[in-house]
Amino acid sequence: GIFMPIIKSLSQAAGSMPNEPSRMKLGAFLTHAQFQTGIHTSSLFLTASAQNLLCLNLAAELGAVVNDQFYQWMAGAALPVLVGMFFVPVLMYKLCPPEITNTPEAPKDAAKALEKMGPMSRDEKFMAGTMVLAVTLWVLGPSIGVSAVLAALLGLCVLLCSGTLSWKDCLTYTPAWDTLTWFAGACF
Repeated sequence: GIFMPIIKSLSQAAGSMPNEPSRMKLGAFLTHAQFQTGIHTSSLFLTASAQNLLCLNLAAELGAVVNDQFYQWMAGAALPVLVGMFFVPVLMYKLCPPEITNTPEAPKDAAKALEKMGPMSRDEKFMAGTMVLAVTLWVLGPSIGVSAVLAALLGLCVLLCSGTLSWKDCLTYTPAWDTLTWFAGACF
């Protein structure tokens, strides 16, 4: 959801179009590498993917006791994830090599684009601060008595009360409702 628009924009700016032979210029490599490394990063953090929490719940039903879930999950996942994140892009580079391997103008173009965008808006600052708050509460939650659900709801409340997010935005984001519906059934 975050990286694909960036990858699409970078690819198209380089003349690499989907469903055309030009995709091999850059887009195919970036898409494959992101897909594979995205799986690794979702495995590293307990709260990065819903199936991680589901796996932890299933393990608990089988009698596994995990006291400090966030840290133990990360400690167990760290080595395989880091190895995968190093080797998978290299493997993708071999399997799906990009034709464009050097972009000396990219830093200048990025600086111009950032200048054109201007400073962060009020809503962007609220969103960044809320993300820092939510992630901090997720990480420190078990030691200070804040559940992951409470951390997420606090973040949502901050965004709603600040006007950064509207209730209509929440209602119209159907993937969140799909996830809630499917995982709510798995909890019972």
